[in-house]
Amino acid sequence: MSSRHLVAWAVLALAGTACSSGTSGLTDASPTSSSSTATTSTALSTAESASPAEATSTAPVAPVATVAPTAAPINTEAPPLAAFRSAAVPEVCGFPAGQLVDGRLPIPANSDYPDGSVELGNAYAAGDLDGDGLPEVAVVFWCNGGGVSWPEELHVFRQDLSPVGFVDLMSTFPDVSVWRGGYDALTYSDGLMRATATLEESGAEEPITRQLTVGMANGQLVVVGESAPVPCPEYGETARRGDGVPTPCESIAGLQRVLSSLGYQVTDDGQFGPGTEAAVMAFQADYGLPVTGIIDPETWYTLLPPG
Repeated sequence: MSSRHLVAWAVLALAGTACSSGTSGLTDASPTSSSSTATTSTALSTAESASPAEATSTAPVAPVATVAPTAAPINTEAPPLAAFRSAAVPEVCGFPAGQLVDGRLPIPANSDYPDGSVELGNAYAAGDLDGDGLPEVAVVFWCNGGGVSWPEELHVFRQDLSPVGFVDLMSTFPDVSVWRGGYDALTYSDGLMRATATLEESGAEEPITRQLTVGMANGQLVVVGESAPVPCPEYGETARRGDGVPTPCESIAGLQRVLSSLGYQVTDDGQFGPGTEAAVMAFQADYGLPVTGIIDPETWYTLLPPG
């Protein structure tokens, strides 16, 4: 090989070494550049994704006011007696159902008793009979067949004036042939209506006073009658606290009127209660009688001398 050839070969060898070295430098630098870019990208991505979270955790959140719905109050008041003066009523005393007009039921001209009448009475009692927290109301209707005697009827209504049922005195007291009957007292207590009725029996000389209790079971009216008559002491008989309760006695009312006329504070309600007992004791003390609070024959005769 000539020296010229040797020089050329050397130059080519040096050039190849330089090229090889440059290519290797580019290859090593490329991954480094890519890794750096990826790291930067990841850092930016992390920063961007963290930004909303940081904003959410640091921004104040306004409280949301929650208003609970207010339930409408339940009306537990009983309708007054006046509300029934224009109420729709079911069949009353055998007369067809209808609308009361000023407390009276119009009687159809084709009725079996066209001259009869049905009128709302004054007796009234209200209270919860079925335990639902709402009151039922008991009222009384005066009945007349146009010259034909007719027992009064006690009807029970709900708060909305819809009917529950009624009391038939003839079926409540089957031992009495009720010809005519009326209600003397009507009260409510402890989930029950309590009433007293004076029954007139055909052919009997004296009326009979009876008590009855009205309640509800399974949405139906339940009526319980007491067969024993209510005793009322007569003049000269022993009278004491509890007589005339709940059924007023005219004999008790009579002695109350005498006590009142003598200046003792007592009401002539026909019921021998604590006020009457106190008045009797004061009378006995003033007149030198044993102070018992009981109207014995001696006290009767001092109050009202016989003859």
